[in-house]
Amino acid sequence: MKKLLALLLLLFLCVSPALADQSRVIDEADVLTADEEFRLEQAITQIREQHQFDVVLLTKASIDGKIARYYAADYYDNNSFGYGNSHDGIILLLVTGGGVGNREYSVVLTGKGRDVFTDEVLSKIEDDILPFLKQSNYSVAQRRFIEDVEYELSIQPQQKQIFNLEVDKTAKLLVSVLSGIIHSIAVYCVIGGI
Repeated sequence: MKKLLALLLLLFLCVSPALADQSRVIDEADVLTADEEFRLEQAITQIREQHQFDVVLLTKASIDGKIARYYAADYYDNNSFGYGNSHDGIILLLVTGGGVGNREYSVVLTGKGRDVFTDEVLSKIEDDILPFLKQSNYSVAQRRFIEDVEYELSIQPQQKQIFNLEVDKTAKLLVSVLSGIIHSIAVYCVIGGI
C-alpha cells in the first residue's frame, strides 16, 4: 500500500509541473507563427500573474457542426483552466473554417469573469476585434482581445472604489438630510410648545 501511495505521489509530482505550464494559446488551426504564439503566451502569463485570471485562446479549423459557445466552455472545463474554485477566466474560440461563411467565434466566461465582463464590455471587445477577424488577421485580433481583457481587469478595482465612494457620499447626504429634518422637528416642537 505504501508503495502504491509513493508511486501516486511521484506521478502527481511529475504531472503537476506539466499542468502548471499548460499552454494558453492553442492554435490547432495553425494560423499563428511561433513568434506570435510566444508573444500571446507572454501577455497571458502577465495577466495570470497580476490578476489571478486565466485567458485561453483557441483556434480551430472546424468544430464539426458543434455550437461554438458550448465547444469553448467544454474545452475550458475539460482542460482544467481557470483560477480558484470558480475557475476565474475567459476563453476566446476562433473557428477559421474554410472561408468567410464558415468562420465564427465565441467568448465564454467563468467565475469572476461574469462580473467583470458585462454584455456592454463584451460588445466593446467584439467591436475592437471583429475588423481583424473579418480580414483573417487572427494574431492582431487575439492580441487586441488580450489587451482589452487586461484593461478591463485593471480598471475593475478602480470602478469598485468609485462605486464605494458614491455610496459613502449618498449615505452621508442621507444622514445629513435626516438629521436636518429631525432637528427642524425638534425646534418646531420647542417653539410651537408641543
